[in-house]
Amino acid sequence: MRKDERLVTTGLYSRIRNPLYIFAGLGYLGLFIALGNWVALALFLVLYSYHVPRVKKEERALEQAFGDVYRRYKARTWF
Repeated sequence: MRKDERLVTTGLYSRIRNPLYIFAGLGYLGLFIALGNWVALALFLVLYSYHVPRVKKEERALEQAFGDVYRRYKARTWF
C-alpha cells in the first residue's frame, strides 16, 4: 500500500476528521469578526456552504475505500 493510500488517524486527525475545513471555517469567521460587517458574514456563509457537500463526498469515498475501519474512525471523531 502506498503512503497516500492509508487512513491517517493520528495527531490532529485522531480528534477531527476534516481539520482543513474546520480551520478554513474559523478563518472565514475571523474575517467576519475582523471586518465587522455583514458582507464578510455573507462571504463566510457562502464559502463555507461549499464545504459541507464536499465533506460528504469525501466521506463516501473514504467509506468505500476503507469500509468498517473508516466507519469506526468516523464514530470516534468530530466532523
